[in-house]
Amino acid sequence: MASINWDTVVTAAATAAFVTMAVEYFAKPLLEARKERILDIARARRELDVAVRRMTMAAGKVGLKLPDSADLELKAIWRKERERHYELMRAQTLQVSDDMDRYALAYIGPASNLVMRYAFCVHGIVLSLRTHEHQAEIIAELGKTMAVVITPPRPWQYVRFWRAIGELERRIADTEVQDEPDGKAVNGTTKPDTAS
Repeated sequence: MASINWDTVVTAAATAAFVTMAVEYFAKPLLEARKERILDIARARRELDVAVRRMTMAAGKVGLKLPDSADLELKAIWRKERERHYELMRAQTLQVSDDMDRYALAYIGPASNLVMRYAFCVHGIVLSLRTHEHQAEIIAELGKTMAVVITPPRPWQYVRFWRAIGELERRIADTEVQDEPDGKAVNGTTKPDTAS
């Protein structure tokens, strides 16, 4: 009859207990934290994508006008609807601006910087003196390009992705041009006349 080597059994049991405790107390919390970070990034990207698309669609509806021959009552209804879409667009720009840091951290490289610039830009546009229609026109154009930038490109889409980054940078820069000395501003806005 074979005898049991109790030293081996105790060593194996101690090793198993140590490995189990090490995994439970050290490795598992790190893996859980990493999983949580990955989920937060995915959540932030989804939220930004939805906000940009919602903002862009609302901006597109603000720009729609009925023909001059349309019924006056229908024009009044459509005017209210356009105002509702403007408020939706405005609310989305504020939400993107407020959560900009979370959204920017969800991206790396140039996309992260562009997320911040985009958030500042759209917020500045709705605070500007531009007409609602002009604000909506700019935000709709920015949103179409931004949607490409924040969508992870597949290998065959890298050229389109880098072009979209360049286009978005150019469009944002166009909105940041300072007022001219004669009081006229870019993009159809003017400074308030303080002389009168």
